[in-house]
Amino acid sequence: ASHAEGTPGQAVAKAASAATPLAAAGGANHGARAMPGNALPPYPEAAREDGLEGLVRLAVEVDAQGRVSAVRWDARSGVMLLDIAARDAVRLWRFEPARQDGQAVASTVRVALQFRLDAPVGWVAQADTR
Repeated sequence: ASHAEGTPGQAVAKAASAATPLAAAGGANHGARAMPGNALPPYPEAAREDGLEGLVRLAVEVDAQGRVSAVRWDARSGVMLLDIAARDAVRLWRFEPARQDGQAVASTVRVALQFRLDAPVGWVAQADTR
């Protein structure tokens, strides 16, 4: 997304992909990593108008080609509009697949999306290989 940073309710990444134990170890093993340019969810207008905020945590299954094969909620925000916006956006994301012994493998990535009225939508991705 190409929104101005700092504009409330806009979808702008505030944090990059977080290092994981596998990624930090380097070498031929690492967790899946979100690709640059993945679109963050827009802040739902009705939620913004009602002053609703929340943190949505998702478990994202990523196949060996880096495509999202399934998304489920780890923890909902308590605001259905935010939960759905987060899930729908992440379904379209692409990832560099996890690698084990140099081979691309399917994995599960944990993604947290923060919706705050006074800040851009921010995200952090963390990978757990399976």
